[in-house]
Amino acid sequence: MSIGNFRCRLADSVTELTTNPEKIKCRLENAILNHLLLANVTDCEEIPQYFRDQHRGIITQVSTKTRCGQNGVRASLEGRHGKTLAKLATEILKLHRDFEEYINNGFIPEKGA
Repeated sequence: MSIGNFRCRLADSVTELTTNPEKIKCRLENAILNHLLLANVTDCEEIPQYFRDQHRGIITQVSTKTRCGQNGVRASLEGRHGKTLAKLATEILKLHRDFEEYINNGFIPEKGA
């Protein structure tokens, strides 16, 4: 996984979240399953640890159910509503914004910021 590939996966997930006319749960499911899950960045030294940790945190939140693969993500999202889904979408948008800032200016946010 390269920086460019991760950047494209993030941008595609944000596009899915912001332009799809479906409900937030469906948009999140599509963004995660079709884009973020495919961005396997955990072992990519080229991408700073902060962004790998943020990506891992998002994926961990939607992998709480023990079903295999995509069904686990769907099951994890199924029991969530309103504010929880909005918070998850906001985390994806923030990851994208922070990564774009890193690409353009080399700025890496501090953990917990």
